[in-house]
Amino acid sequence: MSSDRVKIEQQIAKAVEYTASLKSKPNLSKIAREYGVPYQRFRARLQGRQALHAPKPYQETLDPWQIQGLVHWWKFFDSVGYRPSHQEIIAAANHILAPESVGKMWVYRFEERHLKPLGTRIARHRPVNKKRLEAEDVGMLEIWYGKLREYLHCDGNNMILTHNIYNFDETGFMLGVGKTTRGPSQYSDKRFASLEKGTLVSVIECACADGTMVEPPYIIFPGARHMESWYEGNVPNYPVNVSETGYSNGEIALDWIKLFDKQTYAKAAGKQRLLLFDGHPSHITVEFLQYCQDNNIIAWNFMSNLTQLCQPLDQKPFLVYKQAYKAQTSHLQAEGEIR
Repeated sequence: MSSDRVKIEQQIAKAVEYTASLKSKPNLSKIAREYGVPYQRFRARLQGRQALHAPKPYQETLDPWQIQGLVHWWKFFDSVGYRPSHQEIIAAANHILAPESVGKMWVYRFEERHLKPLGTRIARHRPVNKKRLEAEDVGMLEIWYGKLREYLHCDGNNMILTHNIYNFDETGFMLGVGKTTRGPSQYSDKRFASLEKGTLVSVIECACADGTMVEPPYIIFPGARHMESWYEGNVPNYPVNVSETGYSNGEIALDWIKLFDKQTYAKAAGKQRLLLFDGHPSHITVEFLQYCQDNNIIAWNFMSNLTQLCQPLDQKPFLVYKQAYKAQTSHLQAEGEIR
């Protein structure tokens, strides 16, 4: 719209406002002359017709209650150390709107109108010099543990007790690969066959702060579908899934959290459960986080660059776990049980 048109529309708006304030029947021709606006256009605006090139008023894609829910979702996960990306905010909005979806620029308008007033800023993930990052570790750990302390040591009925604090992690096992054994022999090193190198099976384990384990473990095989030919004899009734890589993905993580909820629900007795885990993208999906929020589970992820310092299972427990697996594999190979 040209500047002249804008000025005319501004005058028409003033004329319309003046006309609406009159208590008696207005003389439209006289008012149009006094404000210097075209009579027909002035009359059209009074009848509710908008200018042909008038900018359309901004309309929210989501309803007010949906906006409120999305902002609450964002505030919660930001408070526990996980900052949802633009892509994840879009995915959350699409989840609300399904089967419809938001536009490409929607997230920027949402951020400007609803997040920036909360004092937010864009947090960018940039490469940092390793020595500088290590120097910052102590301060970042203090912040992370400070936020965690607020949840663990809050007053009243909301206090999270030890038996409701969990940690889950994923580790991998190479099938058929045992320990290197040593012993006296008059011959050179003895070698035995193992399964094809690279056949990796992942296991998701979950431990509770009271020393118990969430049983059974969740097993992930590499492949497109589950095959009965993988097993011999009596097989324990463990949850088993497959993925192309042999590692967990968003679908598997969602399936696992549902099993976790089922297995720990009675023990929680209606109280909050705190679930600690690393911030791998395969775990952090909108569906996973939403399920946690809907079922009174606080999904608390370790800071990405500090996982190696914070993840309990990834230290001694998994080391001992793998040593025991290799020892048993070597024993079965020596007995001829593994072909």
